[in-house]
Amino acid sequence: APNGMMFFRQIVRDYGTDCARYVRETSRLTDDEWAAQLGTQIVEISHIAVAKHQLMRQAVWSTLLAFALWRVALIAIALLPAAQS
Repeated sequence: APNGMMFFRQIVRDYGTDCARYVRETSRLTDDEWAAQLGTQIVEISHIAVAKHQLMRQAVWSTLLAFALWRVALIAIALLPAAQS
């Protein structure tokens, strides 16, 4: 992703905790520069959100499958002594 004035990693790297310097430098941006910065950040965050959504969906399905298999294992273990008798 392109590093811009709104990209959190670049802000921390370049400004640390110097909020006043960040405000000073960003206040010099024109409206067009702000629009470009904001648009870039929105596109990047959208890609991150889609990736997180896909991973979350996979995690939910994996958890449900694991729970179902766990239940089957418990039932099988419960029935195992009865089958050996």
